Amino acid sequence: MEWIDGTRDPSLGTTIMAVEYEGGVVLAADSRTSTGIYVANRVSDKITAVAPPFIYCARSGSAADTQMLADLVRRYTTALALETKRPATVRTAAALFRELIYQNKSRLTAGVICAGWDPSKNWPGVLDHAWRDHGASTVCDRWQRQHVYLRLLRRVLSKGNESR
Repeated sequence: MEWIDGTRDPSLGTTIMAVEYEGGVVLAADSRTSTGIYVANRVSDKITAVAPPFIYCARSGSAADTQMLADLVRRYTTALALETKRPATVRTAAALFRELIYQNKSRLTAGVICAGWDPSKNWPGVLDHAWRDHGASTVCDRWQRQHVYLRLLRRVLSKGNESR
């Protein structure tokens, strides 16, 4: 039996990604929530609506921290949309995430990809790392599913002890 070592940080192995294609953005995430070798939840939803139906975020790190961030950004973008009578842009939502994370960097364990579609500009916006391909959405979807599946398979075969 493997014992939890209290002197080391827990292994955080979340896989999140965003792929931009000619017609929009596709987000993908695994569904396991773990702390070290213990899988706490096998069906966690790591993709959260920020300003539906146009802006979503993929969350990694502390579930409590990232959910709180997503809730705050949702409140700010909703208030902004009501005040300006226009939907919030991806750039605005991403800037809110960036500011909130940076201002609280010593207290948070959070990684976020903010992505979506700005209907007023007719172009997709993606924050953070994204693979750019102007292929069809089905190609992006298949590529993401394969990547997430292989990443999960690697985690299972290594019993959660994979090196980064």
